[in-house]
Amino acid sequence: MYLAPLKDGDTLTITNSERETLDSLLSVSEKYKWTEEDIKNYGLPNMSITNKTTYDKGSQIKENVYEVMRPIFLRNNTICFTFYMIYCPGTCSLGAITIHKKSNNSWKGWIQLADFQR
Repeated sequence: MYLAPLKDGDTLTITNSERETLDSLLSVSEKYKWTEEDIKNYGLPNMSITNKTTYDKGSQIKENVYEVMRPIFLRNNTICFTFYMIYCPGTCSLGAITIHKKSNNSWKGWIQLADFQR
């Protein structure tokens, strides 16, 4: 994923109201179950839905398993928080929490809050 370089003073400060919205939507996203219709609507024809026990048994999986959180949008859909994890056969995994910013009608990776690798 490409992240635009941060400019001096390029920060994101969220309001208390936005914090409450994030907390609320994170709680909802955690329980969200993707559907076959979601896969179709997002144009992901090679993806299939599985349950959490598949990647809890990492050493038994035979292909990569992707965990993708529903994006959370703030500020009239100009800021977006995303989270993903990829579980590989064996014990490897990687993922990131990233903030994207909409500029000129296009989304760009902006700030990476966390990067996971094992």
